[in-house]
Amino acid sequence: MPTVREFMKNPADRRLAYLSAIAAFHIPDYLLRAGPPATKPEAELKRIRDVLRSDLIYWYDAIEGMANGAKHCGRDRGVPFRPGDEEYVPPFGFGEGFGGFDHGRWDGPGLRAPAGDDHVFVDNALGYFLLACARHFPDHIPDIEPSDWDPKFKPAG
Repeated sequence: MPTVREFMKNPADRRLAYLSAIAAFHIPDYLLRAGPPATKPEAELKRIRDVLRSDLIYWYDAIEGMANGAKHCGRDRGVPFRPGDEEYVPPFGFGEGFGGFDHGRWDGPGLRAPAGDDHVFVDNALGYFLLACARHFPDHIPDIEPSDWDPKFKPAG
């Protein structure tokens, strides 16, 4: 979470985006080991990933793409991703350093990554990925809320 928190404060930082995506994408590996020993670990890991991807298709694809694309110098299956495919989006505004209508991000700068037929912001994808991990595997991951990484959110409790 420290790397994720740092990235969420700096959502246009490519280094932190890759590190956060790699760390988050390996949560299923930890989930596999947190449960009882699986008789078929590869099948159980695929099941965990399928559960996460089932309601996160684009968000999951962005995180998987960044994690595997960075690790393997490109991703050939699923949504293609090569390091550098992420795109910097400036904050919305007018003047130098800002992106105007249809070119800027309302709540500050960020990185967009390919996901399906579109692009998603990496910080959003990472947040949804973490929330899905906590929602689908509550026995192994303590509650994760947006307030854990972004101070503008208040805890639900």
